[in-house]
Amino acid sequence: MRVWVPDEHAGARVAYTVSDGPQVQTFQLSQETTNGWYALPGAFSASPLTLRMTYLRPSTTASGGPCQACDAMAAAQVRFDFG
Repeated sequence: MRVWVPDEHAGARVAYTVSDGPQVQTFQLSQETTNGWYALPGAFSASPLTLRMTYLRPSTTASGGPCQACDAMAAAQVRFDFG
């Protein structure tokens, strides 16, 4: 499963929660340092799959300080790759 982060300037730390019935996995990702397709680590069964995207907090700068104007969460797209 891949998620699309369209804009590195979104600046949010986001949790992606994937459930495929009994299994639930959560991955945290900084949208500030990632853009393009990002493959979520994990193996999921084919059906049914649910993905929830949750805003956690603004990203931080390289020095650990709060990112200025980094309070937006970019829109999400998901690509399911079954092989």
